[in-house]
Amino acid sequence: MHDNTGNARRVFNKFCGALDKCGISCQRDDEELSVSCRFKGNDLVIPATIDFLKDFELMVIHSQLPCIVPVERRVEFAPAVAAVNSLFGS
Repeated sequence: MHDNTGNARRVFNKFCGALDKCGISCQRDDEELSVSCRFKGNDLVIPATIDFLKDFELMVIHSQLPCIVPVERRVEFAPAVAAVNSLFGS
């Protein structure tokens, strides 16, 4: 494996700068090259953690949708979950 710490750190800093520019507050872990934040839609807040893996030059996004979807929103929520899953190969 290669040590690409410098590349990962540059991308990490640019990503955090982009979040700041968009007004998205986040918690940075500069040592671990990890960012935790929340993305908001019209009525849904989705927490996410983004890790920048230096050995593989990858950015990994971890996010968990809320476990409980109100009954009146399930019909419109299901296609959105399916679309996201198909994008990420789940």
